Amino acid sequence: MFEAAEVGSHVSKEEYEAQVPHLRVDLINAQYDLRNADFPVLVVIVGDDHKSCNEVLNLLHEWMDARYLDTHVFGPLSEEEQEHPRFWRYWRTLPRKGQLGVYVGAWARNAVADRVLERIDDDEFEQRAAHIERFEQALVEDGALLLKFWLHLPKKALKRRLKKKKRKGWRSDGEDRQIYELYDEALPIVERLMRKTSTGSAPWQIVETTDESYRNLTVTRTILEGITARLTVSEAAKHKREKRVARRVSASAAGSNILETVDLTAELPWQEYKKILDELQDRLRYLSERAREKRVSSVLVFEGWDAAGKGGVIRRITRAMDAADYRIVPIAAPTEEEKAHHYL
Repeated sequence: MFEAAEVGSHVSKEEYEAQVPHLRVDLINAQYDLRNADFPVLVVIVGDDHKSCNEVLNLLHEWMDARYLDTHVFGPLSEEEQEHPRFWRYWRTLPRKGQLGVYVGAWARNAVADRVLERIDDDEFEQRAAHIERFEQALVEDGALLLKFWLHLPKKALKRRLKKKKRKGWRSDGEDRQIYELYDEALPIVERLMRKTSTGSAPWQIVETTDESYRNLTVTRTILEGITARLTVSEAAKHKREKRVARRVSASAAGSNILETVDLTAELPWQEYKKILDELQDRLRYLSERAREKRVSSVLVFEGWDAAGKGGVIRRITRAMDAADYRIVPIAAPTEEEKAHHYL
């Protein structure tokens, strides 16, 4: 996979300088057009070339309007993040519709690092890769444009960089040194992750970084082409929706559904109900205390029409628990700000 990308692509100085001005203008215009779009853009920048990841991030801030770039650089999990599901820190940073978010490292880098450093085994790595695939698919299905770049520097080129720094008396980059030492071990793991998570709707773009001009043009062109193509599709879909006559299917036409099978006449004698309720609340009190000790979290989701009994059920559950051990989250109709983000 990576050998196919190591072709030594090169862009001359003259060609680079001729293309950059037009490319920068087009990027800015696409960024401004995006602000009125009904989808967000996520640009993921990760790779075995730590230096290039930082340089490409700086380049995007230089060539585009930094006011509308929402940038996130992820390192080790903080104490607060460790108290939540692993992907919590990614969900809460997702850009709103019309916004471009840049993610450096993020979920791909952390998965590879955890496996290379043996913080997780093969089975856990496979589970993480499947989680990443589902996470990315959820974003795409909700309308997000996901652009993923793996910036790749061949091992020989990385070795030359380290030697050059040593020869000139520069301090060696600890990240580059670690990548070089783990290079042969890490690359097969990266390839496994890419095979699992590269899809038609969110493919990986492997960009060789030996030549900085080629790297810069490839990444920025891909971003520009992705946004431009998506804006065209989005506009066409908008016109199609405006012309289409809405068709509604009545419940009777759709046939029976699972709610029609519920027995609404079922009853329980009061004395029997009270006895069972007391027993269950005692059991729940014990289990909630165990869960607190074991640091096990739970989520209970209640759906139903108004006056269906959601509040009554919740009150009877919380009566058996310590108030410090639960939080009730009422979900009403989404606000305009909430509708601009992924529904989760």
